[in-house]
Amino acid sequence: MIQTNTITFDNNPVALNVDSDGIVMLFSKAVATSAGTTPFVLGTAYLLTKLDDLVTKLGITSAYDATNHVSLFQQINEFYDGGVNDGLKIWLVGVAKATDFDDYVITEPFKELLRITSQADPANRAKYIAFAPVTEQVSRLSTDIAKADAFPAEVFATLTALKDVETALTEEGFPFGYMIGGNGMASNLSESDLPSLVLKDTPKGSVLVTGLQDNGVASVGNALSRIALTRIGRGYGAVEDGSIASTAYLTNGCPVIIAAGGTLIVGITYTVSVGAITYNSVVYNVGDSFTCVTGFTTFTTSASGVVSVVSSDVALFPLKDSSGSPYYELGSKQYVFLRRRKNQEGYFYHDGATATSSTKPVSDIPIVRVLNHFITEAQNFIETTMQADVPIDVVTGLVTTPYVEEKQATFYENSIKPKTDKELGTGDISDGKLTLSGVLQGSKVLWTYTLEIVPRGIVNGSTGVIRFVSTLTQ
Repeated sequence: MIQTNTITFDNNPVALNVDSDGIVMLFSKAVATSAGTTPFVLGTAYLLTKLDDLVTKLGITSAYDATNHVSLFQQINEFYDGGVNDGLKIWLVGVAKATDFDDYVITEPFKELLRITSQADPANRAKYIAFAPVTEQVSRLSTDIAKADAFPAEVFATLTALKDVETALTEEGFPFGYMIGGNGMASNLSESDLPSLVLKDTPKGSVLVTGLQDNGVASVGNALSRIALTRIGRGYGAVEDGSIASTAYLTNGCPVIIAAGGTLIVGITYTVSVGAITYNSVVYNVGDSFTCVTGFTTFTTSASGVVSVVSSDVALFPLKDSSGSPYYELGSKQYVFLRRRKNQEGYFYHDGATATSSTKPVSDIPIVRVLNHFITEAQNFIETTMQADVPIDVVTGLVTTPYVEEKQATFYENSIKPKTDKELGTGDISDGKLTLSGVLQGSKVLWTYTLEIVPRGIVNGSTGVIRFVSTLTQ
């Protein structure tokens, strides 16, 4: 006979003030290689526990990235912070460069990889995954790209495609959160030009628009390390945890490197990356920039000089969150990005926004992680009761109150309490409650339940007054 266990989540605000889970997975555009001790085959999941697993075992280095125009090494190197974070666990899957992620994620092989890795040892049935597109973005160098085309079509298409996939896999017992690398932001657009993600209504999906390097690549590896290093309810941009990066750039640059004689695009600003060059009768050295003008679309060099297009340096953004500022523009549109904080060294994530309205309960990464954790807890709990014979109240036709209360208490002790401050010095939720009911239908019982979670609050702003007084308020 048919057995069904379904679960949904309610993403409407209910009685909320407005304002282990660290195993992650990376899908990166890649090229197969046999340079390591183990062949790196596309479409296969490899569990890494340290940076050297990538370098020695799979034979993937920075040279691999440069040759193949991908960011696989960059992402894993940033995930492990050059080896500082060795010990963290990440599943790595290479995807053919010619395959768009939005086409790939709807395939059965993709779904099966999530099922298999969610149940493998070490198991994590509520993982976070990220996608690193290719780094070849020459077509994104223009002075007239429309706002609607701020990113390559693959970015938003993948965000949307994953919504239905995630919903279906959650029903199977494999919920996940996801982040898309917003590589190749159009070079002619500013933060105010970017489309808002609010109407995308993908509460478990995010788009990252900053990287640790000025090459137009979103550092999803670094973003995943923040998830792997923190408990599920921790604020994604918690300042007291310390900075997570020493550099940060928007993804509006391009890793294209142009040698002497190559054609430059009028209106685009280039930076000398190697040697010295002469452009329009002016000598430019490494680090110097110039904007290509009509009539001068090439340069000369006697020092093997090359130029590239670099990304906007977040260090130059004003330290304010007021309307119109870069931080305000990116934050109000629900992008994930690195930023500076007043009187703090380094860079922090602004928050862990997801592509939906910030007024909804599920609208940032920590809540997605908490939600997915408790989806699996509830599913596992209900699964343990399947085919059990249970007592029925002959008057109401419901499972008896003592039995239900015992089950509710068991769930609280085993699943809710360990995630609260009641047992931990710092919990992931404030509290929770499972309300369970079972009704007899023929000779079979159907459970219905509601799991309520009171989240921990994440500080997101302040309003204060400083005044001089003659006496202090008692």
